[in-house]
Amino acid sequence: MKKAGEESACKTYLQNLDVIAATHDPATINTLTGLENLKSIYLMKKLFLFLSMILLIATSYGQASAAEAKAAYLLAEEEFGAGKYTTAIAYLDQATAKLGSPNAKILYLKIMALAELSRQDEENIEPLKKAIAAFEKTPDFGAFNEDKQLEVMKLKLKLSSDGSLGKSVSALEESVYRKLGISGWQVGVKLEDMKTAHPDYFSRATRTPMGDTAEYYALSSEQNFGVWVKQGMVYYISKALNANETDDISFSKGYALYNELKNYFGGSPEETVTNKTYTSTPAKYGGFKWVTKNLSWTNKNVQAVVSFMTNETTAYKQPASYTSYITVGVIYLRSDKP
Repeated sequence: MKKAGEESACKTYLQNLDVIAATHDPATINTLTGLENLKSIYLMKKLFLFLSMILLIATSYGQASAAEAKAAYLLAEEEFGAGKYTTAIAYLDQATAKLGSPNAKILYLKIMALAELSRQDEENIEPLKKAIAAFEKTPDFGAFNEDKQLEVMKLKLKLSSDGSLGKSVSALEESVYRKLGISGWQVGVKLEDMKTAHPDYFSRATRTPMGDTAEYYALSSEQNFGVWVKQGMVYYISKALNANETDDISFSKGYALYNELKNYFGGSPEETVTNKTYTSTPAKYGGFKWVTKNLSWTNKNVQAVVSFMTNETTAYKQPASYTSYITVGVIYLRSDKP
């Protein structure tokens, strides 16, 4: 009797196996009896196949995202090398979005770009500080290049002590600074910072108010070296290249200065001509007529002007007029945010 029951159960089991082989419908399988373990194995198999598919899709997506992140980073490097720091940061943000979080390599380049932008506009200092803080917290910070770590830490200390990174100076500005001997002077910075850096100059310079928010500091003994200030910020520095030199009719001194400046700036300067006439009253006391030709170059924050001035004067009690020729050359370093 027992043997017959076992044979019947076995037969049922085999029949159910045929049903399972022929169908993948869970509802049909659930109606079968005597197959609790087999049904569980089948359902686990289905679950395993489903999870494997999800994992495969996620892996493929992850590989694509990693490739896009790498491409975005390489574009960021190219833009950074071209001096396009804002665009470089945009690509770095894209790389971060693809990866889900930034790594030390991405944040290092972002910090370098923000440092350059901070030298142009102090509004970028807070984003720079946040990037440095995030850089220190990245999981791969400890394994990152030590020299680059130290570079970032130097920026951090500079920000902590000075509150800014100072104004960046172009190659042209550097050559002008050397020519004029005004190293250590900057535009686009606070007047108080320049007073701290150059106490001797400001202790001797004459201050001239220019309206409610502007002022001018000058030392005539130093070729009219002037510092122009607006709303507490140094917005340009001027220095005469000569002191109203008397020239000849062909302006040989003026054109020598012109040729020297042309080597700095290249190209053709902008030309303007002004006339100024004065006649005394009564006219017998004479008068004068000034004709001034200005040749000027402008390259970003640097401007140079050479003035060729012809003065025709009718002197009092002299039978004829006389003419004098004067050359003036001035270089200006201007801030882009007056």
